[in-house]
Amino acid sequence: MGFGVGLWNWLDHGSRRAGDDRRCAQAPAVSIGPRDDGQGFGIEVTLTISLPGMDKAAAEDLVKRGHVVCPYSHSIKGNVNVTSNVNV
Repeated sequence: MGFGVGLWNWLDHGSRRAGDDRRCAQAPAVSIGPRDDGQGFGIEVTLTISLPGMDKAAAEDLVKRGHVVCPYSHSIKGNVNVTSNVNV
């Protein structure tokens, strides 16, 4: 849940900073299952992010930049598979 809130704050702030007053919504989903190496369990996160009315390429770029500044994204990079589904 904290991951979703951290990224959401950036998306909300980032879109306003770019002169766009639209609000975003997201639905994080976390799953746990066997790792590919068969030596334990791993975590996967899927973020479904909605930025209504925003250009698709701009929305995807905003999400990509959000993952750079989000402390959760930074801390789990390389350890947790994260998929971002962007809807506009």
